[in-house]
Amino acid sequence: MKKVAIVGAGIIGLYTASSLQKKGFEVTVFEKESLEKVGKKSCSTLVSKRVLDFLSLDEEIIENRINKCLIKFKNKDVVLEFNPFHLVLNREKLVLKMIKEAQFKIVFESRKTSFEEFDYIIGADGANSFIRKSLGLKDPKFKVGLKIEKDLKDNSDITITEKSKNGFAWYIPKGDYVEYGILETKENLKQAWRKFDKKGLNMSFALVPQGLILPKDKKYTLVGDATGLTKPWSGGGIIWQLYEARFLVETFPDFKKYNSRVKKFFFFKIIKGRIANRIVHFVGGNLSFLIPSKIKYDNDFPNIFASLVKK
Repeated sequence: MKKVAIVGAGIIGLYTASSLQKKGFEVTVFEKESLEKVGKKSCSTLVSKRVLDFLSLDEEIIENRINKCLIKFKNKDVVLEFNPFHLVLNREKLVLKMIKEAQFKIVFESRKTSFEEFDYIIGADGANSFIRKSLGLKDPKFKVGLKIEKDLKDNSDITITEKSKNGFAWYIPKGDYVEYGILETKENLKQAWRKFDKKGLNMSFALVPQGLILPKDKKYTLVGDATGLTKPWSGGGIIWQLYEARFLVETFPDFKKYNSRVKKFFFFKIIKGRIANRIVHFVGGNLSFLIPSKIKYDNDFPNIFASLVKK
């Protein structure tokens, strides 16, 4: 039986491990954090209902359902009606559920750097991936996400975003509390946060990668944040990365085929997303009268020009 090491016990690493174990591989997951700390990554975990195509969710994991996003441009408010709708998930509870249900070995508080006894190694170890660095690959570009929580009950179905210089600020109702946050470049984060002027509890930071980096190697590969795969317009990565992980499992252990599959599916989506993001920010800031007040919108795989036709 082929032995597989997966570095990183986040959502993507655990999903990949479970899927490969079901295919008959002997899987071991290595996680640098303790069980008490795992799953506490600074991530809003606002995802479309497509997550249900990949993961089983208990009711206690779902904190709220979001149907709309209010975008506050300089001179106009625009409402995106999400299709499909979105779910706000409790990331920590989800990860702990996946760990509890795991049928493979998980080694916590592991700083393992040598994997000679394994046939294949998968880096699912986040934006600042050790595996990526050990392979001598360049880092993707990064933005920084900063978020806080505030004790304020809000079960509304709408999230709010407002453009900053090179990113955006957000408000997400999570039922028993709300989350404020901002995604910006490292250089502009402090100024943007000061202007945003929100106060709360549990302030946390996270690197948000932007790019697509895959090694050309027969033994090692990457998945999830380690590849830099996130949506250019929002920095969200979970749905895209679950598709990426599915491609990895379906082509495993042919990493060349995996790379080809991922690039074919995502390359032009990334390019189009970057271009569309710039267009929307420019039009929203300067020609907002051209944008309809309400837009039907697929936040995972948008057709921006079709979306701008009022429905």
